[in-house]
Amino acid sequence: MELSYIIFSVFLVVGKYDSAPVYSNINTISPSLSAINFMKEYGYLESGTADSDALYEKNAITNAVKTLQEFANIPVTGQLDNTTLKLMASPRCGVPDILRKRKNLQRNKRFVIGSKGWKTRNIT
Repeated sequence: MELSYIIFSVFLVVGKYDSAPVYSNINTISPSLSAINFMKEYGYLESGTADSDALYEKNAITNAVKTLQEFANIPVTGQLDNTTLKLMASPRCGVPDILRKRKNLQRNKRFVIGSKGWKTRNIT
């Protein structure tokens, strides 16, 4: 009886410590949907369709965070730390920091080419 109690206690203790979460860095947070939307809105990530938020590669998100940190003149870590999240929560005017080229960019016509103009020179 006593041996089974000891074995049960060992399994209980080992199971408790084995299931404890392990964090590599407690200050980093994985990018949430709001963080991705922020980086899309201000030009750090290319905006696609609404369904494509989960298709960003980790390197693209890391590079976008680094660019954001460089632009804001805060320590560049490439991770969403507390300083970066505080920056993202601060009020903004809504103008993108990085202007990306639109794919189907065409020049707006301001006049008609080939207009012959007036047929008569004297206006009455």
